[in-house]
Amino acid sequence: MCIRDRSTWDKKELMSNATESDVALAIKKEKTEATNYISRSILAILFLLVLNSIVLIQLNKLRNRSEFVRKYINDTIVTTLLGVAAGGILLGTGFNEILMTVKEGYEQLFMIIFLPPILFESALNIERRPFFKNFGSIMMFAVVGTLISMLITAILVWIVGAIGIAQSFSFTESLLFGSLISATDPVAVLAVFKDSGADSTLYSLVYGESIMNDAVAIILFKTLVEIYFTSQKSVAGIAILTFNVLLLGSILIGLVFGILAALILKLTGSTRRSFEQTEAVVMFLLPWVCYLVSEGLNISGIVSLLFCGIAMARYTLPNLSSSGREITTRLYKSVANAFENLVFIFIGIAIFGFKNPFSGMVISLSIFSIAFVNAARAGQVWLVSKVLNWFRSKNKISTRTQFVLWFSGFRGAMAFALSISCASMIETNGPVMLTLSLVIASSYIIGYSPFLTTLLERYGHEQPIETSAGNSPTIPDPLSIPTQPTGIWDRIRARVEYYEEKYIIRNVRAKSLSPKKGMDRIEEGSAMKQGKLDNEPSNDEADEVDFR
Repeated sequence: MCIRDRSTWDKKELMSNATESDVALAIKKEKTEATNYISRSILAILFLLVLNSIVLIQLNKLRNRSEFVRKYINDTIVTTLLGVAAGGILLGTGFNEILMTVKEGYEQLFMIIFLPPILFESALNIERRPFFKNFGSIMMFAVVGTLISMLITAILVWIVGAIGIAQSFSFTESLLFGSLISATDPVAVLAVFKDSGADSTLYSLVYGESIMNDAVAIILFKTLVEIYFTSQKSVAGIAILTFNVLLLGSILIGLVFGILAALILKLTGSTRRSFEQTEAVVMFLLPWVCYLVSEGLNISGIVSLLFCGIAMARYTLPNLSSSGREITTRLYKSVANAFENLVFIFIGIAIFGFKNPFSGMVISLSIFSIAFVNAARAGQVWLVSKVLNWFRSKNKISTRTQFVLWFSGFRGAMAFALSISCASMIETNGPVMLTLSLVIASSYIIGYSPFLTTLLERYGHEQPIETSAGNSPTIPDPLSIPTQPTGIWDRIRARVEYYEEKYIIRNVRAKSLSPKKGMDRIEEGSAMKQGKLDNEPSNDEADEVDFR
């Protein structure tokens, strides 16, 4: 910001030559200027958000008339391009203080304000059965896959710099860049998945990998930052133990807050209509508190928020009145949608508005980095799928499924936030990492996302018929991803569900809503609103739908 840009010499002259009252007046003036810069920045962002809403409304009308627009022009592209235009205009008209305010405040704004409601809204509405049935695969892709992606990217980036054909990074800097760029972006992909009505199992797999992948990438990034600045190589030796502790602690905190929300609504008698406001406050604030507590304890707020949302969908939603559920759903959808748009507006603004370094060597590394990130994603998906398929006798992850997973590995908001942190910490190559992240994110948003809808329409709903050993045709799970574990996993799940029913559900759900009756009432209310009582699902289907 302009306050920071003042030279130390000017401040020393002010302090030595001015009287005490003059100094106080100057400090007050600086604070006023800072407040004005922030106010102008907020005004500009709100104006862009309103303008973006108007543009998207017109785009939706155009989709009804144009098949090309429906398939290839999605909201993410339009919002990002609007941000690009805004960044160019602000830079050209001299509003540098707004651009600096956005740059300095984005990381904290994204991690504390934007991210929690976006993630919680998706976690609250995710179909839990496909998610947990694929949890082992999700963790393999998120943990092992992220490590593979980071190493491949880091090694390739370091090699091209070492041989002198691109910007040179040290090996630690290469690992740092590999960790931040390995954070996939669930926001861009899942927005298209929702609009396209993709298969719930594929949605759960991509969503789960993205969330857990972000947590792994952040932990790797923080560990490598500590190594970079302290040169303590022993830090890497305890990274695995640290990750396991952080993961288990994050899951535990998320589940505790989800159960706490259910108990609060049960004890306050929130099933009555007069407690609608209490319901909305609990459902809106507790997830945020959960996220901030986890971050304050230096564990993963992302993972905590994910399991808080799953727990609240399982235990808290049945305690809500029908109007409370409607208020909560509308509130989170509205807030999450607005924040998703703001994220891509910021990315667009940063492309031209942040004065990023674009020398010849940086441009060369940008081109190489796009290829390296895609190659790392392909290697990650192929290797992990190979391992998973080795343990499966049927319902293996098909080549088509692997292609969809590779294509869905967008980079965006999280990589952008971490690269801004690098730009402020590392003097020479930090801004270069920010430039690379913006180039890669832009290539995914503008170059890849137009084809995502077409890809999902072709592969995202397909149920290929396979022939078993007895030559009788069977229809496997969509995209050849198994939705039902066999053997020991069935017994473990049955035992967990037994203890959950005995010790948790009976104690946290309101007595007026037993588990089954609560489910039926929610499903019936949703069916009445949608006019689908004539086609209501069977009990098995209702269990599969849960509280969506």
